[in-house]
Amino acid sequence: MLFLQLLIDGILMGCIYALNAAGLSLVFGVVGIVNFAYSDFMMVSMYTCFWMFVLFGLDPLFSIPIAVMLSALLGFLTYKFVIKKVVDAPMLSQTLATYALGMVIRYTCVLFFTNNFRYISDALLDHSLVFGDLIIEAGKLAAALISVCAFIILILILNKTKIGLAMRATSMDRTAASLMGMNSQKVFTITFVIGASCVAIAGSVLMSHYYVYPLVGQNFGNISFAVIALGGFGSVPGALIAGVIIGIVESMAGFLFDSAYKYAIVFLVYILVVIFKPKGLKGW
Repeated sequence: MLFLQLLIDGILMGCIYALNAAGLSLVFGVVGIVNFAYSDFMMVSMYTCFWMFVLFGLDPLFSIPIAVMLSALLGFLTYKFVIKKVVDAPMLSQTLATYALGMVIRYTCVLFFTNNFRYISDALLDHSLVFGDLIIEAGKLAAALISVCAFIILILILNKTKIGLAMRATSMDRTAASLMGMNSQKVFTITFVIGASCVAIAGSVLMSHYYVYPLVGQNFGNISFAVIALGGFGSVPGALIAGVIIGIVESMAGFLFDSAYKYAIVFLVYILVVIFKPKGLKGW
């Protein structure tokens, strides 16, 4: 029963990790840029839900649309005023641009909100469900279900819509896609908006059972890279599989070893994947 408890906890958290990593993987696959400010978008979404609760009493579940709209706007502005300037620049310039943007977002939040940890103590789903010997946090369960639904919508967009097909075509060959009449700048902009929306949903559902502070994005950002490395850079389905695997590894490692070492085990998996299977499970 203990194994089942750990397995369920890992799967639930893994679904959130997967959605958080999916947008980053999508942006890299289509635009070819690793957005190091991506995890800070999640932090902004978490603060949005927190302040909507504090100021207006709006539960994080009902703040999701607001957080998504603000994050989508942030993604749009990021592409227009930062990424567009360096999309064809050397990788070092791209890396420094997105890293600097993340620093600006992060420490602006430190300036206004301080480094204090903030938590919504009486959220709608701040309780647990008991099934015999199994205990499942309601907030974590809802977060996982919402993440899976968002994943399904994302995959449908990529496979069943014109913009999704344009994104896939651009990711395969930007020059050929442009010659066929596709506007690569429009595709890149929409990709950033969708990626920012994914991380906003992940951040919003976390606020039902997690805390927020200006550097919280760094923790999840690091895990996102482990998820993407395992699933394969640019592969959205791979991110889902890898996110669940990483969630289970984290849950099991936290029990078998001291909880302080669970992230070390996760990143050990990351290193092993990079060494033995650089393209990941479903990478190109």
